[in-house]
Amino acid sequence: MEDFSQLIHHIHPLPEEDLARLLAFAQEMEIDQRTVILAEGEIDPSLYLIKKGVVRTYWGINDNKETTIGFATAGEAFYSPWGYHQESPSLISISASSPVSLLRFSKERLELLFLSSASLSVWGRKLFENLSFTTYQDLAYFSHPSSIERYKVLLRKAPEILQYVPLKDIAAYMGMTQQALKRIRDELVKRRRPSYRKKEEDDI
Repeated sequence: MEDFSQLIHHIHPLPEEDLARLLAFAQEMEIDQRTVILAEGEIDPSLYLIKKGVVRTYWGINDNKETTIGFATAGEAFYSPWGYHQESPSLISISASSPVSLLRFSKERLELLFLSSASLSVWGRKLFENLSFTTYQDLAYFSHPSSIERYKVLLRKAPEILQYVPLKDIAAYMGMTQQALKRIRDELVKRRRPSYRKKEEDDI
């Protein structure tokens, strides 16, 4: 699991001994595209770290109408707050929008690790701080009244989402129709074209 070391240190640097213990307690997973990782109604007291790929969070599957509420990409974590904190059924589902590489930690093992080492305790605190910050940051970004600005934020934050995620899911996440999203993309392409021509003229 050496490839996951950089991901772990990015959250908070760990001594090599603690890093080895953390990785030893993790389950490495390779998930195929469109695989449901967590189903609505399932109790899953686990936490996942993404090394590669995109996952989608959504709800409403029991009503035969899915509503996309978020994405997570490489370097981010995800979990069911209901399963992890309350051991109750999840109100959301999470699936792989692309092939995904994950580390899975059970709550029981994580809590034992956090109690065993000061550095691992800090690592755990930073991990959940990042989860909370990302959630509120996304709420702030995607509350912008301008649809074009919300789309620009998505381009900056996670351009890989546009590569793997169907247009209908992106549109649902941004609170607009597919037609509206297509118009925004076309508008941004038009805005870029003059700058490309200007650069070519300047280079002559």
